[in-house]
Order: sequence, then C-alpha cells, then structure tokens
Amino acid sequence: MSYAERSAYAEWRDSHGTLVLSAARTDLEMTESVSLHTNTRGNAAARSVLVGVRSCTVTWQGFFTRTQVPLALSALPRLRVGARGELVWGIVGNFSGAPKHGYPMVVAEQAISAPHGGGLLLRLTFQSDGAPLFADNAIWD
Repeated sequence: MSYAERSAYAEWRDSHGTLVLSAARTDLEMTESVSLHTNTRGNAAARSVLVGVRSCTVTWQGFFTRTQVPLALSALPRLRVGARGELVWGIVGNFSGAPKHGYPMVVAEQAISAPHGGGLLLRLTFQSDGAPLFADNAIWD
C-alpha cells in the first residue's frame, strides 16, 4: 500500500509527544508481511505452511523546502536510528474513507540528502516492534 503527495498523513508518537511528519512533498509506502514456516505431514511430499509472526515495514520520504529545513532538522534527534515510538499513517482526514494504520515502531534507517536547488530530502524506514495499535481499517483521529 502506498500513499503519495498530499494525501499521505503520518505522525510519530514518543515520550516527547506527537510529531506530524509533513513536508512539501510526501511519499509513504507500507509493506505488511508474516513469516512462513514449512511443515510436513506424513511424508516430504505433503508440505504445508505455518503462519508465523506478523510484521510491518514503512518507508516515509519527505521533501522539505528551504523554509521548512529548520523544522525538519529540529525533528531529526527524535527520529534517530534506533528510536522507539508509535507510527500512525494513512490518508489525510478522519472520515470513513481515510482509515489509519499504526504500529509500535523502531526507526531502522535514516537517509538525508540536500538536492540541487536547496531544500532537504529525508527518508526514514520504520520496522514494527509489536502488535498493531488498532484493527485494520480503523478510523482514528
């Protein structure tokens, strides 16, 4: 599932409060998966699969204009690699067509670049660290 541009909403919640991740341009991509374990019943030809642990990876990327750069830089210490918190994301708004997803997360990767022409490009990869915060397709505001 991916969201692009202005329709994407994401916020990081930690012990310092809520930090809304917004930029001039925002892209957000989520991958949910489960680990699968091979199992055999009887003989090796009768293979089955056991469903294991559910996990989620979210990649958030935002471009901050020159005027937004100081705000982005002030948020970086809270988004350092290894930081733990809760990430909530989805479509902007709190109506039935804008479900939100959320997991306890760890910041797994942080990439920063300053493209030609000014501004700042920030890419964060989050890895789930526990069960979902609420049911699939929940309305959250």
